[in-house]
Amino acid sequence: MAISSMISFPSSLRQIYFLDAGFANCYNVGGNDKFELMEKFAFFWINLAMFQGQGREIGFKLLKS
Repeated sequence: MAISSMISFPSSLRQIYFLDAGFANCYNVGGNDKFELMEKFAFFWINLAMFQGQGREIGFKLLKS
């Protein structure tokens, strides 16, 4: 199932789907206006993983106080 086809799903179903896919927590970053932001974040991950030698087994964690 494509991510774009899940936009019409209730948020509780989307949360369950992503938890089943192995993601611990899911955060809504906004609407279509945030695509470019997420694309740049993906490029940042690719740069660290592939070009800076960190490997593909890296991730990010959101810390809240």
